[in-house]
Amino acid sequence: PNGFDLSYGWDNGTTVRGAFGKNGTYTGYLFAEEAVNVVREYAESKDHPLFMYLALHNTHAPVEAPQEFVDRYNLSDPLENRFNAM
Repeated sequence: PNGFDLSYGWDNGTTVRGAFGKNGTYTGYLFAEEAVNVVREYAESKDHPLFMYLALHNTHAPVEAPQEFVDRYNLSDPLENRFNAM
């Protein structure tokens, strides 16, 4: 329905593949992990070319980042630290 062989995440508010039960997991990690899995699967088949469009949500609300990245910034504004970590 969306013109792609495979989609992961959300399509018009509907979960398309695999994102159930992942609450609390940073989406950058989820999408990167799925992208690696797709590349590995295609590398094994080698029967057709692969085009992947990976759009990370990191720069969109909510303003969140893993604490390990936020901790790298020590600005006076905690929100700016989170933005920088994104």
